Amino acid sequence: MKTITQENERRTERSYRVPDDVRATHNADGAVLLSVGYGQMFSANRVGSEMFQLLRAGESEAAILAEIGSRFGVSEPVVRADLHEFITTLMKCHLLEVMESESAAGASEPTARCISV
Repeated sequence: MKTITQENERRTERSYRVPDDVRATHNADGAVLLSVGYGQMFSANRVGSEMFQLLRAGESEAAILAEIGSRFGVSEPVVRADLHEFITTLMKCHLLEVMESESAAGASEPTARCISV
């Protein structure tokens, strides 16, 4: 049986990639993300926009936690929960993929809904 700490550590080691068909527009209020291939659209606030840009740049979850916490003055547990929810939503909307081979076995079913365009 895995503990929450073990699951968080394993998840923090994952690598992600943004699929080639994803388009993003960022502004001062946040971002709009579009999966052209799946017709899925997602809007994010400023924090989500920053998280997406860091994920797209290939930053690790640990680096993203530190950067977002520092930039927005938010505690690590809050950023961790928000980041994991955000990643799950992006994956549901086909805006992010896990790059590790064991991802399919450990992935939980996302609960977020995307807008089809």
